Amino acid sequence: MLTWNPAGHSLEENQQWAFVRAIEWADWPLFSSQPLAPALLVVFPWYYVLLSVVGVNSLWWLIRYKWVSLRLADLGVILIKMKWPVAIGVGIYEFVNGRRTTAVISALWPAIAAIMGLIIPSRANYPRLQQLFIDRLMLAQFEPPGGGQPFPDSAISVLSTRPRWTKIASPVMDALARALASPEKASGFVFLCEASGLVEKIVSISNENSANPDIACWLVSWMLGNQACTVGKEGELVKAKEMLEFALLIKPNNIVTWYWLALTAAQLGDCKGAVYWADRVLSSQPDPNSRDFFERSAATALTPEAEKEAAELLSDPKIEGASERMRQAMLFIKRTCGQKT
Repeated sequence: MLTWNPAGHSLEENQQWAFVRAIEWADWPLFSSQPLAPALLVVFPWYYVLLSVVGVNSLWWLIRYKWVSLRLADLGVILIKMKWPVAIGVGIYEFVNGRRTTAVISALWPAIAAIMGLIIPSRANYPRLQQLFIDRLMLAQFEPPGGGQPFPDSAISVLSTRPRWTKIASPVMDALARALASPEKASGFVFLCEASGLVEKIVSISNENSANPDIACWLVSWMLGNQACTVGKEGELVKAKEMLEFALLIKPNNIVTWYWLALTAAQLGDCKGAVYWADRVLSSQPDPNSRDFFERSAATALTPEAEKEAAELLSDPKIEGASERMRQAMLFIKRTCGQKT
């Protein structure tokens, strides 16, 4: 990349960078035409250039979600700085050569492109494009110095090639790799945990529970959920959602994670997602005979009797009635968000 090194920036800074690039990528031909079109006006009639930009930009909508390039998007940072010098320079050249109409269009092309961007309804899904760029940024952490494809070919390769992660007990690392499944998800998990300062906690959890990777993975999932709640309360909802999604990858049958995903989605305005997770919570019936220890525990823990006993044992009256409060919150989400889906 030319101007941006994701390893040298925080998660929030990378997310902001990705969002700006997503806005540009949604109409990349139109955006990149700001410094390029004036140069084309020297050779081609202005109406050819105008129609070509509109036509190519319309075709771009068919592929903008299928492929993103960090290097090309990063080039936009340089292009945007060149737009006015090129446009005004070409305008002066055209004016001197007697092509006054072309001179005016060339000099004003960046403004014309901006107006076209407002008129042409691209209807881009910017959060989706932002996530595509964030995923690519995560993978960029594993690219060789000379470029090329990321070298890890599996989730375990991603975890085992990061120095700070080599301290994780092997059985737990294997279990995490199986849960994360793909190198893309594993690199995203590594990126998020390193940016959030969670690596040392994961190492501690893994080493304390190296004999039981299932418990270690559950604790990692639980830790991510708790951290998501903390950052969510601080207003970092996108980051909270990412943490919850990784918590769910590691332990898919965690009703508490579903609950927080429903609340986070509702706060983000994603009513479809909020209703989906609310339905998962409301329809959940943990199997008391499940092979998963924590699902078996949930089958007995989420009952009024178990909550009352836990409240007395831990001297925490908030525990009693927690499952009913959870249910009421999900019903409220279904009533309020269900009308908008």
